[in-house]
Amino acid sequence: MRLTPLLVLLLFALAAYGQEQRRVAILNTEDNGEHELEYTDLLYLTDRLREIAVKVLPQDKYSVMNVQSIIDKLGSKENARQVWS
Repeated sequence: MRLTPLLVLLLFALAAYGQEQRRVAILNTEDNGEHELEYTDLLYLTDRLREIAVKVLPQDKYSVMNVQSIIDKLGSKENARQVWS
């Protein structure tokens, strides 16, 4: 039967798709101006959020993106700034 190799290939493709990790992007936190925070404090808060996400989310299903991978995905730092603002 000619469809058998195609069916097997389709099943492998579905299995591979099911194993794919979803990427989670945690963007830089921003100060809303109510309680003024230093830039370094905001960076620290963002880093802690990423650390917590890595610990809490199942590693077989999710991957937390770092800053460089977010910028690479968006194409440039300018594009990243437009998305973040």
